[in-house]
Amino acid sequence: MKKIEKAPKKISSTTRLEELLEETESELASLEPQIEKLEKQLDKLKELKLAKQKLITLKLSIKSILSNFSHSSNGIAATSVDINDLTLKFSKPPLNNKTSTSQSARVTSESSNPGELFLPEQAFTEVNTVLRKRTSLNYELFRAIVFKGGKASTEDIKAFLVENNIRQPASGESFEAVELTDISSRVNYLVRKGVVKPDGRGNFISLLGWSDSQNT
Repeated sequence: MKKIEKAPKKISSTTRLEELLEETESELASLEPQIEKLEKQLDKLKELKLAKQKLITLKLSIKSILSNFSHSSNGIAATSVDINDLTLKFSKPPLNNKTSTSQSARVTSESSNPGELFLPEQAFTEVNTVLRKRTSLNYELFRAIVFKGGKASTEDIKAFLVENNIRQPASGESFEAVELTDISSRVNYLVRKGVVKPDGRGNFISLLGWSDSQNT
């Protein structure tokens, strides 16, 4: 007896379309919890990054305190830190190599004026009038300098970009393989904007965020 083969359902048939609808709804339903899980992980990632930034700021604050203790016997002005607000205040790095004869014996690579302090929050407030797009690479370059206490080398800046997974605007690639000369060229945009100042080869100093300690 010849076996009767069942004719395949046409994709345009109502029955087949209903089956496709069920399969589609089933797949959508299975994707939804996965999407929700990933969204929660992204929110957690943002929280962790924010916590990391605060800890970096706090670490610099503590280093500043320890540095101040080591120099207090030499008459260097105390560095104040508001840990609750995570506000750093550092001695300002020198912008040039010219110092008076009476000061030359006490000048170090850290400060030429112990009365001037670096406040990261003030630096960010001031830069917002110049760099309005906080998601731009230029803003990340400035953040790298701020989180190094207002002074950073191209190595420091590159490490910040790689560690925080900042991507190149054009290619979307990491900065891990980028030459330091390219990092320096990018920071020169901030120099032209009057946001930072070169301090020797491969080093930059923020021109924003400095305050007289007597006024803080």
